[in-house]
Amino acid sequence: MSPEQPGRGTVPGDGGHWVASDVPGAPHQPPAAAGFDDDEQRDGRRELLVGAVILAIGLAVTIGSYIAAGNAAEQSGSGTYVVTWGLIVVGAVKTVKGLYRMLS
Repeated sequence: MSPEQPGRGTVPGDGGHWVASDVPGAPHQPPAAAGFDDDEQRDGRRELLVGAVILAIGLAVTIGSYIAAGNAAEQSGSGTYVVTWGLIVVGAVKTVKGLYRMLS
């Protein structure tokens, strides 16, 4: 490529490589929307996975304590269990939000 080509320039400090640009001397920038879907989907997938893990932990603790309370009730006549509703609700909300972000 030669310096005489219109619409082309070098970027200072780039090692002399030529970049396509509307303004000579400016680095080539991809359109803003080019990576938006990929970033949005990646963030949605991450939120979905984090939400699913939180939800699974909440359900595991709740079910585990319920089973333990049932075993204790068989032995002593009474048992208590924990419902981790905070983890379950937060996990479910994050999972739904992540799914929505991933698909939109």
